[in-house]
Amino acid sequence: MAFKGLIKLDDRGRFQLPTDIFRELDERAHGRYVVNRSTDKCVTLYPGEVWDIVRAKLDKINVFDPKKRALVRYFVGSATEIFLDGKNRLLIPKDLKEYACFEKEILAVRLNPFVELWNPILYDKQMEETLKCNPEDVSMIANEIFGDGSEFNIS
Repeated sequence: MAFKGLIKLDDRGRFQLPTDIFRELDERAHGRYVVNRSTDKCVTLYPGEVWDIVRAKLDKINVFDPKKRALVRYFVGSATEIFLDGKNRLLIPKDLKEYACFEKEILAVRLNPFVELWNPILYDKQMEETLKCNPEDVSMIANEIFGDGSEFNIS
């Protein structure tokens, strides 16, 4: 099971997901995906079914609150529905391709239940910054998730 993979991006902005990631995602997509800006400098690829859940939550937000309205606008304003073509390729819209600084290759990082698509250089910089600026935070969050690690003791 792949958690990330480097992907070729053609001149039109089309790509194919790594097979393992594609199989897992398409179970919830059925050929329909939504891409939008992430909160980081990347693009998020949602299976259609997952986006419907995200959108339902966004639809419940009080848009009369300026900060919440801005958040909804941020997510929904760039959301674009895309579909697999005959060769199982997806097309990144030009504005999102420019936003995420995509060139010839992109990095797909599977975060259940969606995938982040990164410029590989920006991804590496993000990882460096995360570990450089917040090593205690990363460790603390890992401890909250995994605790003492007892669930990994296999007898």
